[in-house]
Amino acid sequence: MDRKEHLIWLLMDLVYDLVTPGRVLRDYLENSDMSPDSAAFLGVARMCKISCVLSLVKLHDVLKDYGVETRELPDDIREQIGLFRRFCTDKKLVRLRNKFAAHNFDDFESSSYAEGEELFTGLFGKTLGEHLEFFEWVCPADPSQTFEAYHPAYLVTRMRNHLASQVVPAPRL
Repeated sequence: MDRKEHLIWLLMDLVYDLVTPGRVLRDYLENSDMSPDSAAFLGVARMCKISCVLSLVKLHDVLKDYGVETRELPDDIREQIGLFRRFCTDKKLVRLRNKFAAHNFDDFESSSYAEGEELFTGLFGKTLGEHLEFFEWVCPADPSQTFEAYHPAYLVTRMRNHLASQVVPAPRL
């Protein structure tokens, strides 16, 4: 399989991965009788947050692993990639994933529960409203309003669409 084809498939998966966590959280708030203070809702929110962290870092890794292909993208897309990379660095997303979201917390000399909480809070905020703002930034509830704005889900969609205009991916088997 051609690298651009493979990249298109990765981006197609990432669209789902970035859209779903915010949608699930919003749907639970709008359509569930669960109180936002309940343990069940806090579990759903945690699941959505961890899924979002994993997906954002997956995008980070895709951009790193497909640097040659991303350097061929139009300037405005590459500019958004640069913004996303700075966001990942500023929010220490890779460390958040590696130490607190996806792996067992096992290094008490260079990490702490307080650091993990600080990184999660620095990303999502403290309040439910701040959490919803973050998920709205990742992928707005009304994506038709976002074509000129910078959102990770929109960035991935633009990258996928641009590459798919050059290479038609073979069906996934």
